[in-house]
Amino acid sequence: MSLNPTPPSHLKTLYKIFITEDFEGDSNFIEDYKEEFEVIFKEIGNPLQNENPMKFILNHIYENDDFTLLKRMLSTCDTQKQGSNLGFDYDIDNCDDYDFERGDWSEENDARDNCEDEYGEEGTDYYYIYSKNLSHVFSKQAPFGVDLDYSGSVARENNP
Repeated sequence: MSLNPTPPSHLKTLYKIFITEDFEGDSNFIEDYKEEFEVIFKEIGNPLQNENPMKFILNHIYENDDFTLLKRMLSTCDTQKQGSNLGFDYDIDNCDDYDFERGDWSEENDARDNCEDEYGEEGTDYYYIYSKNLSHVFSKQAPFGVDLDYSGSVARENNP
């Protein structure tokens, strides 16, 4: 039996989104996010010595379907309003499962065409993040959306 089993693919995706390699060893990122880590560790417990703190948190989220903590780490619009968001950097574009729904909010004309040529189509980007038993849906407006909205979570049918 391996002491370090290969993480499930959806957990690997969480690792990519939160760029866990930035938190290896004596990384400055660990010190930069010390306050955020302390808040989370009070809630979920402490990692082992020399364990990557971000992987520890993401493992907790994955295994416990902790969408509340995931929302706080992604600083969704609702957690910002509640003041419960955490200031972690992430790259949602590392999400393996996403979709785009074309919008039709502005009048079709040359200005819209020029804007879409330069910045991309208007619409909604949907991102699907998976924990052990749930699918979590997040969205943001394109092309200028910055903050993610939490759309909901549903039970997964197949849990690889």
